[in-house]
Amino acid sequence: MTLWNRMGLLGIVCCLAATALAGQIIYVDDSAPPGGNGATWNNAFRFLQDALAIAAAGDEIRVGQGTYCPDRDAAHPNGTGDRTATFQLKSGVALYGGYAGSGAPDPDARDITTYETILRGDFLGNDGPDWQNYEENAYHVVTGSGCDRTAVLDGVSITAGNAEQPPDSDCCFPHSYPGCQDPACESVVCLYDPACCSFGWDALCAELAADFCDTCAVQGDGGGMYTSGGSPTLTRCTFRENAALRGGGMYTLGGNALLTNCVFAGNLASGADDSFTDGGGAVYCVNSSPTLVDCAVTANVAQFHGSGILCVDHSAPTIEGCVITGNSTPTWWTGGGGIACIDHSSPTIVDCTITENDAGCGGGVLCWIYSSPSIMNCVIAENSAGTDGGGIWCKQYCTPTIDNCQLSSNTTSGNGGGAFCHMYSSATIRRSTIVGNSAGDRAGGIGCFTGCSVLIRNCNIVGNSAAYNGGGVYCYGFNAMGYPTIADCTVTGNSAGGGGGGIACYWMTSPSLSNCIFWGDTAPSGSEIELRSSSYPSALSVSYSDIAGGQGATYVDPNCTLVWGIGNIDANPLFADPSNADYHLTADSPCIDAGDPSFVPQPGETDIDGQFRVWDGDGNGVACVDIGSDELGSFVFGDLNCDGELDFADINPFVLALSNAAGYEAAFPDCSIVLSDINGDGTYGQWSFDDINPFVDLITHL
Repeated sequence: MTLWNRMGLLGIVCCLAATALAGQIIYVDDSAPPGGNGATWNNAFRFLQDALAIAAAGDEIRVGQGTYCPDRDAAHPNGTGDRTATFQLKSGVALYGGYAGSGAPDPDARDITTYETILRGDFLGNDGPDWQNYEENAYHVVTGSGCDRTAVLDGVSITAGNAEQPPDSDCCFPHSYPGCQDPACESVVCLYDPACCSFGWDALCAELAADFCDTCAVQGDGGGMYTSGGSPTLTRCTFRENAALRGGGMYTLGGNALLTNCVFAGNLASGADDSFTDGGGAVYCVNSSPTLVDCAVTANVAQFHGSGILCVDHSAPTIEGCVITGNSTPTWWTGGGGIACIDHSSPTIVDCTITENDAGCGGGVLCWIYSSPSIMNCVIAENSAGTDGGGIWCKQYCTPTIDNCQLSSNTTSGNGGGAFCHMYSSATIRRSTIVGNSAGDRAGGIGCFTGCSVLIRNCNIVGNSAAYNGGGVYCYGFNAMGYPTIADCTVTGNSAGGGGGGIACYWMTSPSLSNCIFWGDTAPSGSEIELRSSSYPSALSVSYSDIAGGQGATYVDPNCTLVWGIGNIDANPLFADPSNADYHLTADSPCIDAGDPSFVPQPGETDIDGQFRVWDGDGNGVACVDIGSDELGSFVFGDLNCDGELDFADINPFVLALSNAAGYEAAFPDCSIVLSDINGDGTYGQWSFDDINPFVDLITHL
């Protein structure tokens, strides 16, 4: 066979393969007459199950407006009442709802709001308010187990699932004695964790049983949708008024499902017991990494944890651009009104708005037991907690990172209006504004308790209040020394009813302050700084900071130590417009270039506005860090011509910086070549080609 013949044959094969991949379109309409084969709208299937039964990889299912129950098909038009019936998604099959359907002038017209397609678990159509008559509903309206990303569900509403059937095996619940009644389940759990068969069968053992044992039936998980080992793609789907013990809206075990523009509203996780693994009113993630983009999670309820989203057991979801609001847990000791991450879970939470959620602790976000969420560019506001952590709550060796966020107007009856860290949790809080939060006890802004070594850097801590101590920041060691670090921050306008309007330190804690402004805070004792301890001494070091009233305005117990280092001043910082919350420095501020002269910023470090941290603000030819969160006169990374704008005019200067560092410095003597370090790796200038793609991303996303 000649080369040309072979190429021609290859072309024919490719065309045939493409045709096969395209598949068929299968039509479904609940108003269609019986006997349809799904080939056209006029001959549509009446029941969605019939379409799913014949669909193969490459097929597309178009579903008209109407209501579809998973227990119905052509053989059972009145339904079977089988609660295990579910719409099982298939890899390679795309299911689209929201079509006008048969009888419409244009049956292919698609509008998911006008032509709503409802997948309903209420077989009898008799559900009432407050979850009445849900006992006969489907356990899972939709199932995505075993699917990959080519299983698509787009533009449907999923409602009235009810997975509140608890398993009857003691393997599935914590108890004080070792082992459980099911030998097979006991064997697999104890192989993973021998302590479950040597000591008590605790909550971790029960969680392992839920993950690995058939005896812990899935009828308690995922009322709207259940996914085990699946990664389906969901777009513009609405989950509303579904109920389950765990994951009222959706339960995902393993896999990495992708959800875009989905809505979770009014779902319930009632919980099987008081285990820390119970909850997830909207979404429950177990050892899984789903991605949620531009989703709305609102007015969901969990009896225990994570009213909005609960992540447990090494889960690492990505939650991006989502609005999480109005979710609640009803009991005082439960946590995570918006999001809860528990047991080595590390979600990435980016560009989200987390507001008006309520919980016993962690009104906005809860991190518990070796969990390390990354929270970036988020607004966490107006959340409330009955005990601690109005905005964020972290406990037991958690290491969250909070970067460029706003924590505002959060409240708690206990400690930590903005954020609360406890039991060796070491949060890193950077470039964030903690403003207007309040605590009924201590730590209006940020609380660091029992062995916490929190790093707070380049932040504004403003206008927070505590009924007792620590209006801005409160540090408490008790029986475990903590070493919080507060650097390059502006702390102002905070108040405490007891002591330490700016910061209060109690019992075995040793924080350090450097390059900070503490100005205009109020308290009866130690308006800016208070150190107290009846038995366990605390120590505080202060250097290169502007402290209102100087050392004389601090309160220090006799057995505590205040190390008043070099470089401290007591001078009005001359904020631009504090009455309108503008805490930038003015040109005459004594804080300009007055920080630690040996300070070297970390790679990519910026001030609170995203501008390079060290700049020659006073124009004396020597660049030195400013005191406080603002670096006067500096520029953002990428602004290579230093005109105050990041735009296409920076392209040529950037190219020059990479190709001819000396030429760049000669052409732009008032700029800094460091501004070309776009990826923040500490290398920049000539031949730093790793900065090219990040620079292109900056310019193209203006």
